[in-house]
Amino acid sequence: MSRRRLAAVLPLLLCLGCDDEEPAAPTTGSLEIVGSIVGEVPEGAKPSVALFGCPFQMPPTTTAGGTITGDQVQVRVDDLAPGEICVLAFLDADRDDGVMPINGLDLVAYPPEGQDAFPVQIVAGETTRLEVVFELRGDVEDPVDPPGPDDVWIRLKVTCPTCTSTMPIVFYGYKGEQLGTIPDLYNKYSDSEETPVAFPFEAIIQQSGILPGPLTAQRVIVLAYQDVDGVGMKPGEDEPQSESRIVDLVAGAWNDLTLELK
Repeated sequence: MSRRRLAAVLPLLLCLGCDDEEPAAPTTGSLEIVGSIVGEVPEGAKPSVALFGCPFQMPPTTTAGGTITGDQVQVRVDDLAPGEICVLAFLDADRDDGVMPINGLDLVAYPPEGQDAFPVQIVAGETTRLEVVFELRGDVEDPVDPPGPDDVWIRLKVTCPTCTSTMPIVFYGYKGEQLGTIPDLYNKYSDSEETPVAFPFEAIIQQSGILPGPLTAQRVIVLAYQDVDGVGMKPGEDEPQSESRIVDLVAGAWNDLTLELK
């Protein structure tokens, strides 16, 4: 072979296998939740999964839905950063009552005793599998019964002389005396047979729709509004809303609160 022909062929020989470079190592992992159901699933209930930083802290970093087939639930979440996350999963019977499950209403995958959520480890390039059981615990409290000695319940009344809409009513607030960004209290009520949006509107609040566990005795700043545009977790400029109120919530007695929308 002549030198000229060899010089033309040599680069081709050197590049054999150039397209066979090893693929880049995966940088994210996946979570697969598989659950069995104990009891009857409320009509219209859908799987709801919220992922949080660990230890458990609000707000969730990711939310996802899934499927129900018979008595089996399956949820898959991809593109998760490696590391430990906390998982909360339940079958949401009312999509408008917040991101947290309601005892006695939603079927919940209860974490181990003493934990608020399931801690799981996400590994890059792998699928972490979490097996759970969805069940119903507790009862929706009878609002006619008075609160017990340790119960912190709000008996809310919302008035609005000029409101004619049946759009959802939102009650929200923050710990302390200052309005913040992400509320600690958030309860949203859509028009339904159970909670018809008509004024005066009344509701019993026994837990926040955004934080786990019952209400506790503390000072809070609260207000209410009618969610006409359905955008965000705060009232828009043109939406009927009340003035903010600072309230000291107490245990063992009704915390009566009346708010007027203007």
